[in-house]
Amino acid sequence: MVLLMNKCPLLGLRVLLVEDEPIIALGSLSTLAEAGAEVVGPAYTVAQALALIENRQIDAAILDYRLEAETASRVAVWLSARNVPFLFYTSTRAGAQQEHPGIPIVDKPARPEELVAAIRALTIKLSASR
Repeated sequence: MVLLMNKCPLLGLRVLLVEDEPIIALGSLSTLAEAGAEVVGPAYTVAQALALIENRQIDAAILDYRLEAETASRVAVWLSARNVPFLFYTSTRAGAQQEHPGIPIVDKPARPEELVAAIRALTIKLSASR
């Protein structure tokens, strides 16, 4: 089992992915799936993200802060209200930090193992607090 967790550190976790750049979304989806996550999305807009998670339980989320014509703040508020851990994976750090202080930010571009480790850290922290 330890070997399996090392190979699939996100095994069984449902992770929402909100990203408006198709190539980045595809790379992130692949990274998360290879780490064992069940990826919800990708959602390219706030409306798509909220529709995807309205009646679905998720364990964590990765949000690009600045989407094409909007920010992911409404999704962040929805997740926060439900105690779902999330991080911003973005190249626009300032806005995310200002609107959502204390939320982890992973700067684009990041190595796959860095993104996986950041999500794993969020979910371990949540498990410890329950």
